[in-house]
Formats: sequence, structure tokens, C-alpha cells
Amino acid sequence: MAKQKFQLNALMKKATDAVQRQNYNLAIFNYLQALKLQINNEDVRLALRAIQTRNAKVNGNKPLRRLWATAKATVYAALKKYDKALFVLEEAVSYDPNNVKLLLFLADTALKAGYGDVAIWQRRSIADSVDQRNTVNLLKLAELYRDDGQSDQAIKMLEQVKAVDPLSDVDLKMREYSAEVSSRIFGQAVKEGSRSIMKDAGDAERLELDAGKLRTDDQRRKAINYRLANDLKARPKDMAIWITIGEIAAEMTDFDQGYTEAKKYYEKAQELAPENSAIRDHFGDLEMKRLARAVEAVNDQVKDGDEAAKAQLKELRKQELTFQLGEYERRVKDQPLKGDYHFKLGALYMQFKRYDDAIGELQVSSKDPRWRIKSLTYLGRCMLANGNVDMAIGQFQRAREGVEIFDKYKDPMYYEACACLQKGDADSASKALALFTQLYETDIKFRDVKDKVAEAQRAINN
Repeated sequence: MAKQKFQLNALMKKATDAVQRQNYNLAIFNYLQALKLQINNEDVRLALRAIQTRNAKVNGNKPLRRLWATAKATVYAALKKYDKALFVLEEAVSYDPNNVKLLLFLADTALKAGYGDVAIWQRRSIADSVDQRNTVNLLKLAELYRDDGQSDQAIKMLEQVKAVDPLSDVDLKMREYSAEVSSRIFGQAVKEGSRSIMKDAGDAERLELDAGKLRTDDQRRKAINYRLANDLKARPKDMAIWITIGEIAAEMTDFDQGYTEAKKYYEKAQELAPENSAIRDHFGDLEMKRLARAVEAVNDQVKDGDEAAKAQLKELRKQELTFQLGEYERRVKDQPLKGDYHFKLGALYMQFKRYDDAIGELQVSSKDPRWRIKSLTYLGRCMLANGNVDMAIGQFQRAREGVEIFDKYKDPMYYEACACLQKGDADSASKALALFTQLYETDIKFRDVKDKVAEAQRAINN
């Protein structure tokens, strides 16, 4: 295991160095080798996809190579050599990273090879960033989640199907999956010999507690007590149980009590795994929640006309942002491959007007398909703040490339129009007007777009 970890780290370093030299083919090769060591490693897969996408943007898609690799994988799959087929397909993605048919073939092959979690990851990636409206993929993803025992996630996928196609007939499946959540929990309780659940007159309520439907502090207290008395009795050194109990406590309406308890439970988890960065993340989340609630309380006082509270609110907001900044700097250092952490840190640097630092973080997070649009939009805003108007426009345009859902591209479109208007010449003002008009016609209430249309018209006339 230690040897494998050493090899993995070495390959990841080689890949990172290759990326810095813009040798994307070498980076892809090393990421693929790392994936062969740990095919279930999500961080490796995310990094690989990001570089495959960047390589295709810089050097273009290579459809003939993709077709050749797909044909080769098809032969391997027909011979039931699914592992070989899977890695040929991983390589094929380099030649056409957003080819939905190829990505679906990869997901199906991963499942046949016995890597259900890889199949889930690939289909989820398609649903998140490549083809959000593909209901066939969403339905299949729901089935995969269900087969993996994640019926709660399966329900969420069915809800997405319903959002895309309100007429889709998934209501029966949603009820079936909901029933399975409760049934699985109940069956587990019986298997573990929990007589209290069998005798409790509130069986239905208890099942809902474990199904994640905790609505009151009374329910949360029962859920915590049950886990303390039963789950921890069976597995007292299971770090995950302590974290779960801490998460339940952190959601208490009586936050002061919940905060104290959650901290205690997280400390128990940390005693079991002192070097686990995920536990430190939970501590950080808890503290950020405490600060956010403090800000909210004082903000309510300001709204009520308390003048003395204004200075306190300003100080609390400063404390909140300063803590968040330090927290996400730590997270990025501990877990450098997580795109969401880089994005959050970049957004925080932007709030502190540390635009160059923000740009560095956002360039990293933009490689993650899940954060690409927001990252590029924020990148453009930072460049605009630095006075690099043309570069900013380029980022806003990149953020909109290939995006068909209005809610996803309206932010970069708006800021692109603002940047065009800022240039001050007639041609740029005309471009700004066209973009503002498109936004206005689609969502009249979006930001101040109505005023921006008038401003662009005045700029053209002057």
C-alpha cells in the first residue's frame, strides 16, 4: 500500500510538472498511469478530465483517433476484456472530451468491469457539465445509485428528470425508492438486534430520522441518542459515526447547544484520526456557521434601526471573511486537487481585492468541469478589476462556450456586456447592447439589465 501511494504521488507530480510546461500529452499519460494504480481515485480522474479538456481546446479534437480508439475498445468489450476496454476509452476521451456517446460507453464499460463507483462518477459528470438535460442518462444514474444502496441520491436524480421533463412518469419510482430508504434502515436495525426500534411506538418517525428527514431538535436528539447507544456500541472506533453525530448536532435549531455538542463529537473523531483533513473541514464548517449566525443576528438588529449595531456588523463580517480565508487557504494546502476549495479561495481573495491571488486560484478551479463556468466568470471579473478589459471579455466568452441553459450563462453574458460597455467605443457599445438586449428579452428582472440597455443605447447615440 505504501509503495502504491509513493508511485501514485510520483505520477501525480510528473503530471503536474508536465501541465506547467504545457506538455499536455505527457500529463495525460501520467494521469492515466496513476488511474491504473487507483481506478477509483476521484481526484486523479478529475485532474485527468481537466487536462484532457484543456488539451482539446488548445490542440482541437481528433475525431479519427477517437473513432479508432472506440473501435479498439469495442473489440475488447466484445471479448469481455472490460478492463482493457475501459482504459482505451479513458485515453479516447483525450481526443474528444465532451463526446456524450463516448462518455456513456465509458460509463457502461466501467459497470461491466465491476467498477460501479466509476460508472456513477462518469454519469454524474455528464449530468453536471456535459449534457444536463439527458434524461436517459439521469434515469440510468438513478438506477446505479439505487443499486449502490444510495436511494436518497437516486431520488434526487429522478427529481432532476422531473425538472427537465415535467411529464415524465417517474412518480412511482420515486415512491418506490423512498420506501426502500426506510426499508433498508429498518432491516439493518433488525439485523443488528435493535429491540428498541421494534418496540417503539414511533417506528415510522424513527425510520424517517435515519432517512435524513430531521426537522426538529427532538428528532435530532433521538437520532443522536440512538447512534450513541447502538452504532457506537457496535463500532466505537468508527470515525465516520462520530462525524455523522456531529453533523446532526450542528443542524440543531438551538445552535449554541448544537455547536458545543458537534465540537465534542468532532474532537472524538479527531482522536481516532488526528491527520484526517476531512475532520478539520468539519471543524471549519462549524465555525463558519457560528460566525454566519452571529452576522445574521446583528444584521437583523441593523434592519430594526439599531444604529449601534452597524459598527458591530462591519467587524463581524470582517471576522467572518478573515476566518473563511484562512480556512480555505488551509484546505487548498491539505487537498490541492479539490476544485471547489480553489474556487472558494479565489472568490475570497477577490472579496479582499487580492486579484492576482484570486486569478491563480480560479485558473486552477476552472479546470474542474463542475466549477468551470463560475471560475471563468470570476476570472474575468478579476481581470476587469485589474484593468485588463480585453482579457476579461475573453474569459466571459470562454465561460459561455457550449452552454445552452440560460441560467448557467447569464452571469458571464452580463459581465461581458459590462466589459464591452466599459471599453467606450461605438462598436463595443453595440456589442454590449446586443448582449443586454438578449438578457432583457429572456429575464427582464435580471440584475439591472433594464437600466443597462438604456445606458448602452445612450453610449451608441453619443
